[in-house]
Amino acid sequence: MSEVSRGALVRALHTKSLEGLSGQLRARTAQRLRLLRTAQDPAELLVDWWAGQVPTHLDGGSNLVVHAIAGNTSRVREVLHRPRREYMRYPSTLAQVVRDERTIQGLTRAELAARADVDRALVADIERAGRLNDITGLRKLLRTLGIEPTALPAMDLR
Repeated sequence: MSEVSRGALVRALHTKSLEGLSGQLRARTAQRLRLLRTAQDPAELLVDWWAGQVPTHLDGGSNLVVHAIAGNTSRVREVLHRPRREYMRYPSTLAQVVRDERTIQGLTRAELAARADVDRALVADIERAGRLNDITGLRKLLRTLGIEPTALPAMDLR
């Protein structure tokens, strides 16, 4: 894996976000996160991707690589499968979290809407940071993505 790809993955692991990534780098990073979440042994993947080299800069993402290289597979698995709790007080934050998680899970807007049993327009409105007027649909959508909100934007119930 290239240094650029490693950097993008470490940043995504640390921030739990694909923010700042675009094009192929965004798609590859999302795919790698999906692989880590579904792998039988995600620590083995990280060791392979880093060729056993310990990262020099330490943060939440690179620390996970250090745990993998040290053989702490249970810690790596636990971190990757932790419920995603998010403070989403602003529509822009909600939009970013939903868009990133949908991308990481490899879902289209239509697929996410179908799984959550909500209208596709709701997914589009949320991802564009548009008006929020369906709290039930929003909660179904977040539950489908495995996101536990600690705060949500105000609803526009006009």
